[in-house]
Amino acid sequence: MQNTVQDTPSQELTIIMGDFNAKVGRDSETWKGALGKFGYGMENSRGDRLLNFFLNHSLRVMNTAFYQRKASRKWTWEAPDGKTRNMIDFILVNNRWKSSVTMCRAFSKPDVASDHKMIMAGIRIKLKTIQKEKIEKRFDVEKLEEDMVRWQFSTALNDKWRRGKANTKDNGAVEETWREIKDIYIEVAQEILGYKEKQKKKPWISQEVLRMSDQRREMKATKTQSEENRKKYNKITREIKKKAKQCKEKWLEDKCTDAENSAGKPNTKRLFQTVKEICGSFSPKVTTVKDKDGKILEDRKDIRDRWGEYYEKLYNERNTVDQTVLADIPTSNSQEHMEDILREEVEAAIRNLKRRKAPGEDNIMAEMIQAGETCSVEMLHTLCNKIYQERKCPADWGRAIIIPIYKKKDRSDCNNYRGISLLSIPGKVYTRILQQRLRRYVEEVLAEEQAGFRVGRGTIDFVCDQATGREILREE
Repeated sequence: MQNTVQDTPSQELTIIMGDFNAKVGRDSETWKGALGKFGYGMENSRGDRLLNFFLNHSLRVMNTAFYQRKASRKWTWEAPDGKTRNMIDFILVNNRWKSSVTMCRAFSKPDVASDHKMIMAGIRIKLKTIQKEKIEKRFDVEKLEEDMVRWQFSTALNDKWRRGKANTKDNGAVEETWREIKDIYIEVAQEILGYKEKQKKKPWISQEVLRMSDQRREMKATKTQSEENRKKYNKITREIKKKAKQCKEKWLEDKCTDAENSAGKPNTKRLFQTVKEICGSFSPKVTTVKDKDGKILEDRKDIRDRWGEYYEKLYNERNTVDQTVLADIPTSNSQEHMEDILREEVEAAIRNLKRRKAPGEDNIMAEMIQAGETCSVEMLHTLCNKIYQERKCPADWGRAIIIPIYKKKDRSDCNNYRGISLLSIPGKVYTRILQQRLRRYVEEVLAEEQAGFRVGRGTIDFVCDQATGREILREE
Protein backbone atom coordinates (compact mmCIF):
# COMPACT_ATOMS: atom_id res chain seq x y z
CA MET A 1 0.00 0.00 0.00
CA GLN A 2 2.88 2.35 0.76
CA ASN A 3 4.25 2.03 -2.78
CA THR A 4 0.80 2.72 -4.25
CA VAL A 5 0.31 5.84 -2.12
CA GLN A 6 3.79 7.11 -2.99
CA ASP A 7 3.17 6.64 -6.72
CA THR A 8 -0.12 8.58 -6.56
CA PRO A 9 0.27 12.30 -7.47
CA SER A 10 -0.24 14.48 -4.38
CA GLN A 11 -2.67 16.84 -6.16
CA GLU A 12 -5.13 14.02 -6.88
CA LEU A 13 -7.91 12.87 -4.56
CA THR A 14 -6.76 9.76 -2.70
CA ILE A 15 -9.34 7.59 -0.93
CA ILE A 16 -8.38 4.43 0.97
CA MET A 17 -11.06 2.23 2.52
CA GLY A 18 -11.00 -1.09 4.30
CA ASP A 19 -10.60 -3.19 7.44
CA PHE A 20 -7.24 -2.21 8.98
CA ASN A 21 -7.72 -4.32 12.16
CA ALA A 22 -6.20 -1.56 14.30
CA LYS A 23 -7.61 0.76 17.00
CA VAL A 24 -6.63 4.43 16.63
CA GLY A 25 -8.24 5.79 19.84
CA ARG A 26 -9.10 9.45 20.55
CA ASP A 27 -5.78 11.28 21.04
CA SER A 28 -6.28 13.93 18.36
CA GLU A 29 -3.68 16.27 19.90
CA THR A 30 -0.80 13.80 19.53
CA TRP A 31 -1.90 12.70 16.08
CA LYS A 32 -2.98 16.09 14.80
CA GLY A 33 -3.50 15.97 11.04
CA ALA A 34 -4.19 12.23 10.98
CA LEU A 35 -6.92 11.86 13.62
CA GLY A 36 -10.06 13.92 14.23
CA LYS A 37 -11.59 15.00 17.55
CA PHE A 38 -14.32 12.36 17.58
CA GLY A 39 -12.52 9.03 17.88
CA TYR A 40 -13.73 5.86 19.58
CA GLY A 41 -12.15 3.40 22.02
CA MET A 42 -8.52 3.03 23.07
CA GLU A 43 -5.44 3.04 20.89
CA ASN A 44 -3.33 -0.13 20.50
CA SER A 45 0.16 -0.83 19.06
CA ARG A 46 -1.11 -1.54 15.57
CA GLY A 47 -3.09 1.67 15.66
CA ASP A 48 0.07 3.54 16.65
CA ARG A 49 1.96 2.20 13.60
CA LEU A 50 -1.01 2.95 11.37
CA LEU A 51 -1.27 6.56 12.55
CA ASN A 52 2.44 7.06 11.88
CA PHE A 53 1.83 5.87 8.34
CA PHE A 54 -1.08 8.32 7.98
CA LEU A 55 1.04 11.25 9.17
CA ASN A 56 3.92 10.41 6.86
CA HIS A 57 1.61 10.34 3.84
CA SER A 58 -0.70 13.22 4.86
CA LEU A 59 -3.79 10.99 5.23
CA ARG A 60 -6.72 11.67 7.57
CA VAL A 61 -9.17 9.22 9.22
CA MET A 62 -12.53 10.67 8.22
CA ASN A 63 -14.47 8.42 10.65
CA THR A 64 -13.14 10.60 13.48
CA ALA A 65 -13.68 13.99 11.78
CA PHE A 66 -17.45 14.32 12.40
CA TYR A 67 -19.51 14.47 15.60
CA GLN A 68 -22.00 11.62 16.02
CA ARG A 69 -24.90 11.71 18.49
CA LYS A 70 -24.89 7.94 18.93
CA ALA A 71 -21.94 5.65 19.63
CA SER A 72 -23.43 3.10 17.20
CA ARG A 73 -22.51 5.47 14.39
CA LYS A 74 -18.83 5.28 15.39
CA TRP A 75 -17.93 1.65 16.06
CA THR A 76 -17.57 -0.61 13.00
CA TRP A 77 -16.94 -4.09 14.47
CA GLU A 78 -18.73 -6.18 17.07
CA ALA A 79 -17.13 -9.15 18.85
CA PRO A 80 -18.94 -12.54 19.05
CA ASP A 81 -19.89 -11.82 22.67
CA GLY A 82 -22.13 -9.00 21.46
CA LYS A 83 -20.63 -6.51 23.94
CA THR A 84 -17.13 -5.63 22.76
CA ARG A 85 -17.17 -3.02 20.01
CA ASN A 86 -14.34 -1.17 18.27
CA MET A 87 -13.58 1.12 15.36
CA ILE A 88 -11.23 -0.81 13.07
CA ASP A 89 -12.65 -0.01 9.59
CA PHE A 90 -11.64 3.37 8.17
CA ILE A 91 -12.14 5.71 5.24
CA LEU A 92 -8.99 7.75 4.61
CA VAL A 93 -8.65 10.88 2.50
CA ASN A 94 -5.53 12.94 1.85
CA ASN A 95 -5.52 16.25 3.76
CA ARG A 96 -5.52 18.29 0.57
CA TRP A 97 -9.08 17.09 -0.12
CA LYS A 98 -10.44 16.71 3.44
CA SER A 99 -12.77 19.73 3.05
CA SER A 100 -14.55 17.86 0.21
CA VAL A 101 -15.85 15.21 2.64
CA THR A 102 -19.27 16.25 3.98
CA MET A 103 -20.00 13.29 6.30
CA CYS A 104 -18.65 9.92 7.39
CA ARG A 105 -20.36 7.44 9.70
CA ALA A 106 -21.19 3.76 10.27
CA PHE A 107 -24.62 2.37 9.37
CA SER A 108 -26.37 -0.45 11.27
CA LYS A 109 -29.44 -1.04 9.10
CA PRO A 110 -27.87 -2.56 5.93
CA ASP A 111 -28.24 -6.34 6.14
CA VAL A 112 -24.74 -7.57 5.25
CA ALA A 113 -24.64 -10.68 7.53
CA SER A 114 -21.26 -9.72 8.96
CA ASP A 115 -19.77 -8.66 12.28
CA HIS A 116 -18.55 -5.49 10.51
CA LYS A 117 -20.79 -2.53 9.77
CA MET A 118 -20.98 -0.58 6.57
CA ILE A 119 -19.27 2.83 6.52
CA MET A 120 -20.31 5.56 4.16
CA ALA A 121 -18.77 8.95 3.41
CA GLY A 122 -20.24 11.82 1.45
CA ILE A 123 -17.87 13.66 -0.89
CA ARG A 124 -18.65 16.85 -2.80
CA ILE A 125 -16.32 17.52 -5.69
CA LYS A 126 -16.61 18.84 -9.21
CA LEU A 127 -15.81 16.17 -11.74
CA LYS A 128 -15.24 16.44 -15.44
CA THR A 129 -18.32 15.30 -17.34
CA ILE A 130 -17.59 12.15 -19.30
CA GLN A 131 -20.16 11.08 -21.85
CA LYS A 132 -20.88 7.40 -21.56
CA GLU A 133 -20.41 5.38 -24.69
CA LYS A 134 -23.54 3.68 -25.90
CA ILE A 135 -23.24 -0.08 -25.62
CA GLU A 136 -25.14 -1.81 -28.41
CA LYS A 137 -27.27 -4.62 -27.00
CA ARG A 138 -27.55 -7.92 -28.83
CA PHE A 139 -30.90 -9.37 -29.83
CA ASP A 140 -31.96 -12.59 -28.12
CA VAL A 141 -31.76 -14.78 -31.25
CA GLU A 142 -31.91 -17.98 -29.16
CA LYS A 143 -35.68 -17.49 -29.06
CA LEU A 144 -35.74 -18.22 -32.81
CA GLU A 145 -35.11 -21.89 -32.01
CA GLU A 146 -38.77 -22.07 -30.93
CA ASP A 147 -41.08 -22.74 -33.88
CA MET A 148 -43.77 -20.29 -32.73
CA VAL A 149 -41.31 -17.41 -32.29
CA ARG A 150 -39.69 -18.18 -35.63
CA TRP A 151 -43.11 -18.10 -37.36
CA GLN A 152 -44.02 -14.80 -35.65
CA PHE A 153 -40.70 -13.26 -36.69
CA SER A 154 -41.06 -14.38 -40.33
CA THR A 155 -44.69 -13.20 -40.52
CA ALA A 156 -43.97 -9.77 -39.00
CA LEU A 157 -40.97 -9.33 -41.29
CA ASN A 158 -43.03 -10.19 -44.37
CA ASP A 159 -45.88 -7.83 -43.37
CA LYS A 160 -43.57 -4.86 -42.84
CA TRP A 161 -41.75 -5.53 -46.11
CA ARG A 162 -45.02 -5.73 -48.06
CA ARG A 163 -46.34 -2.50 -46.52
CA GLY A 164 -43.06 -0.68 -47.14
CA LYS A 165 -42.89 -1.96 -50.70
CA ALA A 166 -46.43 -0.74 -51.41
CA ASN A 167 -45.64 2.76 -50.11
CA THR A 168 -42.31 3.24 -51.89
CA LYS A 169 -41.12 3.13 -55.47
CA ASP A 170 -39.08 0.23 -56.80
CA ASN A 171 -36.49 2.51 -58.37
CA GLY A 172 -35.08 3.83 -55.05
CA ALA A 173 -31.35 4.24 -54.57
CA VAL A 174 -29.16 1.62 -52.89
CA GLU A 175 -28.88 3.58 -49.63
CA GLU A 176 -32.64 4.04 -49.39
CA THR A 177 -33.34 0.35 -50.01
CA TRP A 178 -30.70 -0.72 -47.50
CA ARG A 179 -31.97 1.71 -44.86
CA GLU A 180 -35.50 0.38 -45.30
CA ILE A 181 -34.37 -3.27 -45.00
CA LYS A 182 -32.23 -2.52 -41.95
CA ASP A 183 -35.07 -0.68 -40.19
CA ILE A 184 -37.46 -3.57 -40.87
CA TYR A 185 -35.08 -6.13 -39.33
CA ILE A 186 -34.39 -3.96 -36.27
CA GLU A 187 -38.08 -3.11 -35.61
CA VAL A 188 -39.22 -6.74 -35.92
CA ALA A 189 -36.36 -7.99 -33.74
CA GLN A 190 -37.22 -5.45 -31.03
CA GLU A 191 -40.89 -6.47 -31.08
CA ILE A 192 -40.50 -10.26 -31.28
CA LEU A 193 -37.07 -11.10 -29.83
CA GLY A 194 -36.10 -8.28 -27.51
CA TYR A 195 -32.59 -7.85 -26.15
CA LYS A 196 -30.50 -10.32 -24.20
CA GLU A 197 -30.83 -9.88 -20.45
CA LYS A 198 -27.79 -9.55 -18.25
CA GLN A 199 -27.07 -12.74 -16.34
CA LYS A 200 -27.36 -12.62 -12.56
CA LYS A 201 -24.09 -12.72 -10.63
CA LYS A 202 -25.39 -15.46 -8.29
CA PRO A 203 -27.99 -17.45 -10.26
CA TRP A 204 -28.18 -20.22 -7.66
CA ILE A 205 -29.94 -18.03 -5.06
CA SER A 206 -33.51 -19.35 -4.66
CA GLN A 207 -36.66 -17.45 -3.77
CA GLU A 208 -36.72 -19.16 -0.38
CA VAL A 209 -33.29 -17.74 0.51
CA LEU A 210 -34.38 -14.27 -0.63
CA ARG A 211 -37.53 -14.51 1.51
CA MET A 212 -35.50 -15.52 4.59
CA SER A 213 -33.12 -12.61 3.93
CA ASP A 214 -36.09 -10.22 4.01
CA GLN A 215 -37.16 -11.69 7.36
CA ARG A 216 -33.66 -11.25 8.78
CA ARG A 217 -33.63 -7.62 7.60
CA GLU A 218 -36.81 -6.98 9.58
CA MET A 219 -35.42 -8.75 12.68
CA LYS A 220 -32.18 -6.75 12.65
CA ALA A 221 -33.88 -3.64 14.04
CA THR A 222 -35.08 -5.54 17.14
CA LYS A 223 -32.19 -7.93 17.78
CA THR A 224 -30.62 -5.70 20.46
CA GLN A 225 -33.84 -5.36 22.45
CA SER A 226 -33.65 -8.78 24.09
CA GLU A 227 -31.49 -11.90 24.22
CA GLU A 228 -34.30 -13.94 22.67
CA ASN A 229 -34.45 -11.66 19.63
CA ARG A 230 -30.69 -11.92 19.25
CA LYS A 231 -30.85 -15.73 19.28
CA LYS A 232 -33.60 -15.72 16.64
CA TYR A 233 -31.54 -13.40 14.47
CA ASN A 234 -28.44 -15.63 14.77
CA LYS A 235 -30.54 -18.72 14.04
CA ILE A 236 -32.02 -17.36 10.81
CA THR A 237 -28.54 -16.17 9.75
CA ARG A 238 -27.24 -19.74 10.09
CA GLU A 239 -30.23 -21.08 8.17
CA ILE A 240 -29.66 -18.61 5.31
CA LYS A 241 -26.02 -19.65 5.02
CA LYS A 242 -26.98 -23.33 5.08
CA LYS A 243 -29.72 -22.96 2.47
CA ALA A 244 -27.54 -20.80 0.20
CA LYS A 245 -24.78 -23.44 0.36
CA GLN A 246 -27.26 -26.20 -0.54
CA CYS A 247 -28.64 -24.14 -3.45
CA LYS A 248 -25.15 -23.52 -4.79
CA GLU A 249 -24.19 -27.21 -4.55
CA LYS A 250 -27.41 -28.21 -6.37
CA TRP A 251 -26.79 -25.57 -9.07
CA LEU A 252 -23.20 -26.76 -9.57
CA GLU A 253 -24.31 -30.39 -9.75
CA ASP A 254 -26.89 -29.55 -12.45
CA LYS A 255 -24.36 -27.53 -14.43
CA CYS A 256 -21.76 -30.32 -14.28
CA THR A 257 -24.38 -32.80 -15.52
CA ASP A 258 -25.28 -30.41 -18.32
CA ALA A 259 -21.59 -30.05 -19.28
CA GLU A 260 -21.14 -33.83 -19.28
CA ASN A 261 -24.16 -34.31 -21.56
CA SER A 262 -22.94 -31.55 -23.91
CA ALA A 263 -19.52 -33.21 -24.17
CA GLY A 264 -21.12 -36.54 -25.10
CA LYS A 265 -23.40 -35.26 -27.91
CA PRO A 266 -21.08 -33.36 -28.83
CA ASN A 267 -22.21 -29.75 -28.35
CA THR A 268 -19.02 -27.73 -27.86
CA LYS A 269 -20.78 -24.35 -27.72
CA ARG A 270 -23.04 -25.44 -24.89
CA LEU A 271 -20.10 -27.17 -23.17
CA PHE A 272 -17.87 -24.08 -23.10
CA GLN A 273 -20.80 -21.87 -22.16
CA THR A 274 -21.55 -24.09 -19.14
CA VAL A 275 -17.89 -24.20 -18.10
CA LYS A 276 -17.77 -20.41 -18.30
CA GLU A 277 -20.84 -20.14 -16.06
CA ILE A 278 -19.25 -22.46 -13.48
CA CYS A 279 -15.71 -21.07 -13.48
CA GLY A 280 -16.50 -17.49 -14.45
CA SER A 281 -14.26 -15.34 -16.60
CA PHE A 282 -12.20 -12.37 -15.56
CA SER A 283 -10.48 -9.99 -17.90
CA PRO A 284 -8.87 -6.93 -16.29
CA LYS A 285 -10.12 -3.70 -17.81
CA VAL A 286 -7.38 -1.61 -19.38
CA THR A 287 -7.95 2.10 -18.77
CA THR A 288 -4.62 3.35 -20.12
CA VAL A 289 -2.55 2.69 -23.24
CA LYS A 290 0.86 3.79 -24.44
CA ASP A 291 1.41 6.00 -27.45
CA LYS A 292 4.03 5.14 -30.09
CA ASP A 293 6.71 6.82 -27.93
CA GLY A 294 5.80 4.80 -24.81
CA LYS A 295 4.01 7.63 -22.98
CA ILE A 296 0.97 6.61 -20.88
CA LEU A 297 -2.35 8.01 -22.14
CA GLU A 298 -5.26 8.32 -19.70
CA ASP A 299 -7.76 10.58 -21.48
CA ARG A 300 -10.47 8.59 -23.25
CA LYS A 301 -10.24 10.67 -26.42
CA ASP A 302 -6.46 10.22 -26.57
CA ILE A 303 -6.88 6.47 -26.04
CA ARG A 304 -9.43 6.24 -28.86
CA ASP A 305 -7.20 8.25 -31.17
CA ARG A 306 -4.24 6.02 -30.33
CA TRP A 307 -6.18 2.86 -31.25
CA GLY A 308 -7.31 4.52 -34.49
CA GLU A 309 -3.74 5.52 -35.32
CA TYR A 310 -2.44 2.02 -34.61
CA TYR A 311 -4.99 0.17 -36.77
CA GLU A 312 -4.82 2.74 -39.54
CA LYS A 313 -1.10 2.14 -39.84
CA LEU A 314 -1.52 -1.64 -39.50
CA TYR A 315 -4.20 -2.04 -42.16
CA ASN A 316 -2.97 0.59 -44.63
CA GLU A 317 0.64 -0.53 -44.85
CA ARG A 318 1.62 -0.74 -48.51
CA ASN A 319 3.13 -3.97 -49.83
CA THR A 320 5.30 -4.20 -52.90
CA VAL A 321 3.52 -6.01 -55.74
CA ASP A 322 5.24 -7.53 -58.75
CA GLN A 323 2.93 -6.64 -61.66
CA THR A 324 4.95 -8.70 -64.17
CA VAL A 325 3.43 -11.97 -62.93
CA LEU A 326 0.06 -10.89 -64.35
CA ALA A 327 1.44 -11.21 -67.87
CA ASP A 328 2.17 -14.92 -67.29
CA ILE A 329 -1.44 -15.73 -66.33
CA PRO A 330 -3.35 -17.14 -69.31
CA THR A 331 -6.35 -15.11 -70.44
CA SER A 332 -9.73 -16.78 -69.99
CA ASN A 333 -11.37 -17.78 -73.25
CA SER A 334 -14.81 -17.44 -71.73
CA GLN A 335 -16.54 -14.24 -72.80
CA GLU A 336 -19.68 -15.02 -70.85
CA HIS A 337 -21.52 -11.93 -69.64
CA MET A 338 -22.51 -12.02 -65.97
CA GLU A 339 -26.26 -11.56 -65.72
CA ASP A 340 -28.17 -10.12 -62.76
CA ILE A 341 -27.97 -11.98 -59.48
CA LEU A 342 -30.38 -14.89 -59.33
CA ARG A 343 -32.74 -15.66 -56.48
CA GLU A 344 -31.16 -19.12 -56.10
CA GLU A 345 -27.74 -17.52 -55.54
CA VAL A 346 -29.14 -15.41 -52.69
CA GLU A 347 -30.83 -18.47 -51.15
CA ALA A 348 -27.55 -20.42 -51.22
CA ALA A 349 -25.59 -17.52 -49.70
CA ILE A 350 -28.11 -17.11 -46.85
CA ARG A 351 -28.18 -20.85 -46.22
CA ASN A 352 -24.37 -20.97 -45.91
CA LEU A 353 -24.13 -18.10 -43.42
CA LYS A 354 -22.39 -19.12 -40.21
CA ARG A 355 -24.56 -18.83 -37.15
CA ARG A 356 -23.64 -17.57 -33.66
CA LYS A 357 -21.38 -14.87 -35.06
CA ALA A 358 -21.14 -11.32 -33.73
CA PRO A 359 -23.01 -8.77 -35.89
CA GLY A 360 -21.57 -5.63 -37.43
CA GLU A 361 -22.60 -2.04 -36.88
CA ASP A 362 -26.17 -2.68 -38.09
CA ASN A 363 -26.76 -5.32 -35.33
CA ILE A 364 -28.39 -7.74 -37.82
CA MET A 365 -27.41 -11.35 -37.08
CA ALA A 366 -27.32 -14.38 -39.37
CA GLU A 367 -30.07 -16.12 -37.38
CA MET A 368 -32.42 -13.19 -38.08
CA ILE A 369 -31.76 -13.36 -41.84
CA GLN A 370 -32.24 -17.13 -41.96
CA ALA A 371 -35.43 -16.93 -39.87
CA GLY A 372 -36.91 -14.49 -42.41
CA GLU A 373 -36.93 -17.33 -44.98
CA THR A 374 -38.55 -16.25 -48.30
CA CYS A 375 -38.97 -12.64 -47.17
CA SER A 376 -35.24 -12.34 -46.41
CA VAL A 377 -34.43 -13.85 -49.80
CA GLU A 378 -36.71 -11.35 -51.56
CA MET A 379 -35.35 -8.33 -49.65
CA LEU A 380 -31.69 -9.20 -50.16
CA HIS A 381 -32.26 -10.26 -53.77
CA THR A 382 -33.70 -6.81 -54.49
CA LEU A 383 -30.84 -5.06 -52.68
CA CYS A 384 -28.04 -7.16 -54.22
CA ASN A 385 -29.29 -6.53 -57.76
CA LYS A 386 -29.44 -2.79 -57.16
CA ILE A 387 -25.88 -2.86 -55.85
CA TYR A 388 -24.78 -4.99 -58.80
CA GLN A 389 -26.37 -2.65 -61.34
CA GLU A 390 -25.37 0.66 -59.75
CA ARG A 391 -21.91 -0.64 -58.68
CA LYS A 392 -22.24 1.03 -55.30
CA CYS A 393 -22.48 -0.59 -51.85
CA PRO A 394 -24.19 0.89 -48.76
CA ALA A 395 -21.89 3.00 -46.62
CA ASP A 396 -22.60 0.78 -43.57
CA TRP A 397 -20.98 -2.19 -45.29
CA GLY A 398 -17.69 -0.31 -45.54
CA ARG A 399 -17.50 0.25 -41.77
CA ALA A 400 -16.26 -2.33 -39.30
CA ILE A 401 -16.15 -2.60 -35.52
CA ILE A 402 -12.57 -3.51 -34.58
CA ILE A 403 -12.28 -5.55 -31.37
CA PRO A 404 -8.73 -5.77 -29.94
CA ILE A 405 -8.03 -9.24 -28.50
CA TYR A 406 -5.17 -9.38 -26.00
CA LYS A 407 -2.35 -11.81 -26.83
CA LYS A 408 0.45 -11.54 -24.23
CA LYS A 409 2.93 -9.27 -22.41
CA ASP A 410 2.13 -5.61 -21.67
CA ARG A 411 -1.62 -4.90 -21.79
CA SER A 412 -1.08 -1.17 -22.32
CA ASP A 413 0.86 -1.72 -25.57
CA CYS A 414 -1.35 -1.76 -28.68
CA ASN A 415 1.13 -4.06 -30.47
CA ASN A 416 0.19 -6.86 -28.07
CA TYR A 417 -3.39 -7.05 -29.37
CA ARG A 418 -4.85 -8.89 -32.35
CA GLY A 419 -7.71 -7.00 -33.95
CA ILE A 420 -10.79 -8.71 -35.37
CA SER A 421 -13.22 -6.79 -37.59
CA LEU A 422 -16.97 -7.25 -37.22
CA LEU A 423 -18.53 -6.62 -40.64
CA SER A 424 -22.16 -6.33 -41.70
CA ILE A 425 -23.65 -9.82 -42.12
CA PRO A 426 -26.06 -8.79 -44.94
CA GLY A 427 -22.93 -7.50 -46.70
CA LYS A 428 -21.42 -10.99 -46.38
CA VAL A 429 -24.36 -12.37 -48.38
CA TYR A 430 -23.41 -10.16 -51.34
CA THR A 431 -19.67 -10.88 -51.08
CA ARG A 432 -20.35 -14.63 -50.95
CA ILE A 433 -22.37 -14.41 -54.17
CA LEU A 434 -19.51 -12.57 -55.91
CA GLN A 435 -17.01 -15.07 -54.56
CA GLN A 436 -18.95 -18.01 -55.98
CA ARG A 437 -19.30 -16.28 -59.36
CA LEU A 438 -15.58 -15.52 -59.60
CA ARG A 439 -14.46 -18.94 -58.43
CA ARG A 440 -15.04 -20.71 -61.75
CA TYR A 441 -13.02 -18.05 -63.59
CA VAL A 442 -10.19 -18.28 -61.08
CA GLU A 443 -10.06 -22.07 -61.43
CA GLU A 444 -9.24 -21.68 -65.13
CA VAL A 445 -6.04 -19.71 -64.49
CA LEU A 446 -4.78 -21.44 -61.32
CA ALA A 447 -1.84 -23.77 -61.82
CA GLU A 448 -2.29 -27.49 -61.27
CA GLU A 449 0.29 -27.33 -58.45
CA GLN A 450 -1.84 -24.85 -56.45
CA ALA A 451 -3.36 -26.95 -53.66
CA GLY A 452 -4.19 -24.51 -50.84
CA PHE A 453 -7.36 -22.39 -50.72
CA ARG A 454 -9.17 -24.59 -53.24
CA VAL A 455 -12.27 -26.72 -52.71
CA GLY A 456 -11.40 -30.41 -52.44
CA ARG A 457 -7.66 -29.80 -52.87
CA GLY A 458 -6.18 -29.26 -49.42
CA THR A 459 -2.45 -28.81 -48.92
CA ILE A 460 -2.34 -31.84 -46.61
CA ASP A 461 -3.83 -34.04 -49.35
CA PHE A 462 -1.29 -32.68 -51.84
CA VAL A 463 1.66 -33.46 -49.53
CA CYS A 464 0.21 -36.93 -48.87
CA ASP A 465 -0.03 -37.62 -52.63
CA GLN A 466 3.59 -36.58 -53.12
CA ALA A 467 4.75 -38.82 -50.28
CA THR A 468 2.77 -41.74 -51.72
CA GLY A 469 4.28 -41.12 -55.16
CA ARG A 470 7.81 -41.25 -53.73
CA GLU A 471 7.09 -44.54 -51.96
CA ILE A 472 5.83 -46.05 -55.22
CA LEU A 473 8.96 -44.93 -57.07
CA ARG A 474 11.20 -46.46 -54.38
CA GLU A 475 9.40 -49.79 -54.65
CA GLU A 476 9.83 -49.81 -58.41
